[in-house]
Amino acid sequence: MLNAICYVKFLFASSFSLTKLRALTSNLPCISSFGNRPISTAIVVFFLAVGPLFADSRGVFTVHYSYSGNFKAWYSVPPGPGPFECIVYNYDEFFDFAGYEGAYKRGYDIQAFLKEFSRWGFVCVVPLERYHKINAIKGALFWAKQQSFIKPNKLHLIGLSEGAFLGLMSQKEVQWVSSITLIAPVSIYQTGAFSLDGAKKIMPNLKVPVLYMIAEYDRPYRLGLTYELYKVFQVYRKDVTFKQYSENRKWFWDPTHSFMNDIHIFLTGRQRKEPKSHFQLLDTEG
Repeated sequence: MLNAICYVKFLFASSFSLTKLRALTSNLPCISSFGNRPISTAIVVFFLAVGPLFADSRGVFTVHYSYSGNFKAWYSVPPGPGPFECIVYNYDEFFDFAGYEGAYKRGYDIQAFLKEFSRWGFVCVVPLERYHKINAIKGALFWAKQQSFIKPNKLHLIGLSEGAFLGLMSQKEVQWVSSITLIAPVSIYQTGAFSLDGAKKIMPNLKVPVLYMIAEYDRPYRLGLTYELYKVFQVYRKDVTFKQYSENRKWFWDPTHSFMNDIHIFLTGRQRKEPKSHFQLLDTEG
C-alpha cells in the first residue's frame, strides 16, 4: 500500500496534465476524488502497476516509516522494472545542522547522491532528520528490505562521518546487509554504545565486506578518531579494503569526485561511467 501511495504522489508531481487525466477518465467509474478531479479505477490501477517505469534517475520521493519512532527518508528509483540493489546513504552530520538549503549552499547536495546512485542502477534511501537516532537507519533498512522493487539480499550501507559510524553500529541488530562503506567515520562519544568501545563489541559478528575511506586533511581530533576506528578493524578484520585520499572531509560532499569510482568498483567490480559536472548532474539526465 505504501508503494501505491508513493506512485500516486509521483503521478501528480509529474508533467502529466491533470486536465488530460480528467478528460481521459470522464466516462469511467470514479472511485476517488481529489477536489473536483475524479480518478478512475482503470487509470489508478494502470499507474500503480507501471509506476516505477516513470521514475527516472532524477526522481526523488519521500517515504514515512516507523521503527521505535517515526521517521522519513528520501529515496530514488532508477529506470526499469527492477528489482534493484539498494544503497542506504547516511550523510555527514553537517546536513542535519545546516538543513538542505544550508548544506546545498556549502556544496553538499544530498539529492545529487540520490541521483548518482540511481544512475548506477541502485535504489538509494536517505534517512532524514537523523541526528543521533540510529533507529532511523535501522528502520530505513527494514523498509527497503520489504519493498518489491528492491532486492532484499542486496542492501548496502554507505555513510560519511557520524553517519558512517551510526550505520556501522546499526549492525549490532541488522546483520543482513551485503556491504558497508565507511567514509571518514568518527565515533560520537568517548564511552557507551556510540564509542570506539561500542564498535569493538560488534566486530566479532561483522562478516560483510567493508570499504574504509580516509581523508588525510581533517581536524586533528576527527582524523584521530577515524584512524583509531581503523585500528579496531585491523584487529578484527584483516580483509578491509582501505583507501586514503589527500583531501579534506568536505571533498566527500561531491559525488562527481573520484572516491565514488572506488565505491562503484567495490560494489560492482567495474569502473563507473564518469558523470557530468556537479551542476549538470543536478540539472540533466544521468
